[in-house]
Amino acid sequence: MFEVNHMVVLAGPPACGKSTILTRIADGELPDLPAKLGIDDFPAWTQLAAKELKAVDSPRLDKVIYHYDFLRQWRQAQGGDVPDYIDDPTLRIFEHARDLTFVTCWTQPTELLERVNARTGRRLFSTMRSMRLLRTLKIRRRLRRQQSLYGDRAAMTARYEQWLAFCARFQARAHYILDTTPANPTVHPLSDWATIRA
Repeated sequence: MFEVNHMVVLAGPPACGKSTILTRIADGELPDLPAKLGIDDFPAWTQLAAKELKAVDSPRLDKVIYHYDFLRQWRQAQGGDVPDYIDDPTLRIFEHARDLTFVTCWTQPTELLERVNARTGRRLFSTMRSMRLLRTLKIRRRLRRQQSLYGDRAAMTARYEQWLAFCARFQARAHYILDTTPANPTVHPLSDWATIRA
C-alpha cells in the first residue's frame, strides 16, 4: 500500500453529489468550497476511487481526494448481513495517510431518493435501448433495493451513524458534514450532525 501525505476522504451514498461537487470545483463554480475543505490548491490533488487503488504504482502520493461510496459494503452484501467498514480492505489506506480529513456528504433522504430514481431511470433507458435484458433486470433489482433503503430515513441515518463511528477511530485533522441538498452545498462541523439530520 502506498503512503499519502494528506488525504481528504469525500464520502457518502450514491447520488449524494460526490462526483458533481468535484466537477463543479474543477469548473470554478464553487470558489469558496475548496478552502473550507482544505483542498484550496485543487489541481494539485490526485482523485482516487476504491477501484483505482490497486492501479497506483507510486510509493507515495502528496495530496489525495479519496472518493468513497459508503454503501459499497451494503451493495456487495446483496441483502445479507452488512459487513462493518473495518472489513473493507480499501479503507486500510487511512492508516497510510499522515494527515487525514473526512468530508461526509449528506443529502435529505427525499432529495436523495429523487436523484437516485432519475439517475437509475436514465441508465435503465440506455440499457433497454441496447437490448441488454440481464443488465436491465440487474439494474431494476438494485434500484428497488436502493429505493427501499433511501425511503427508510431511520435505516439511512443508521448507515451514516455507522460510517461516522468508523471515522472516529482515526486521528483526523477535521471531519466536516457537507450538506449537498441545496444547489450550493454548505459546510458544517461534525458537531452539527444531530441538527443537520433532523
